[in-house]
Amino acid sequence: ELQPAPAALAATYDQLYQQQQQRADGSQRLYVKRVADVSAENIFTALTPATGEERERMVTAYHGAEYDPVWSPDGQWIAFVANQTGNDEIWVIDAAGSQGRQLTLNEWPWDKHPSFAPDGQQIVFYSNRTGVRQIWRMNGDGSHQQNLSNNGFEEWDPLWLR
Repeated sequence: ELQPAPAALAATYDQLYQQQQQRADGSQRLYVKRVADVSAENIFTALTPATGEERERMVTAYHGAEYDPVWSPDGQWIAFVANQTGNDEIWVIDAAGSQGRQLTLNEWPWDKHPSFAPDGQQIVFYSNRTGVRQIWRMNGDGSHQQNLSNNGFEEWDPLWLR
């Protein structure tokens, strides 16, 4: 007896996901913005110094679009989706915007919507590599990718609660 989630629950989910776009210490937030002559969408951080004046910094400038950014709980890493290799894959980059690494690699399917575990050691995401959208988990380095759903139903947008 599947049914849509109540509107209040859906709003709570959206708030929880947006919290993962805010660094745990509150000093920075992540967002996606299109920049002319650079690429499709890129990931930015907005730093709010003591003056209250926001300063933005572009974190990614890959060929293609980057989106779905979330902070690791310790604020050292950002997980996101990028399609520069031809389809949507999960990547991580350090908070300074260097040391980017692709964690998933598929020839056709896509992986989306990463969310770090509370200890930062694992990432949950969804993928259509089985033919339907399923919930997957992997270690923070991309190893040990495991289908958690493993059924015929469409499941997407996982969120690891902290």
